[in-house]
Amino acid sequence: MPAKLVDFKLDSQGVRELLRSDEVEQMLESVAESRVPSNGCNYEVKSKKGSHRANAVIRVGDAHAYYHELKHNDLLKAVK
Repeated sequence: MPAKLVDFKLDSQGVRELLRSDEVEQMLESVAESRVPSNGCNYEVKSKKGSHRANAVIRVGDAHAYYHELKHNDLLKAVK
C-alpha cells in the first residue's frame, strides 16, 4: 500500500512566537549554564530575545578569564 502524501503549511508567525517564548529562552539559558567550564574562572551567561528567536551567550567575566580563555580555549572545547 503506497504512503499518502500530506500537504501542510508552516505557520511562520507561530514558529517565531515559539522561538521567542520564555520557555525557549529559559531552556537555552540552562543549556548555556551547563556548558560553562568549571576551571575556576569567572564566566557570565546572558540570554535575550532577538527579533526572530531567543539567544543565549557565554562570556568571560574578567581579565583573568579572558587571558585563560585565549590560552586554553575552554569555551570552544565546551561546545564541541
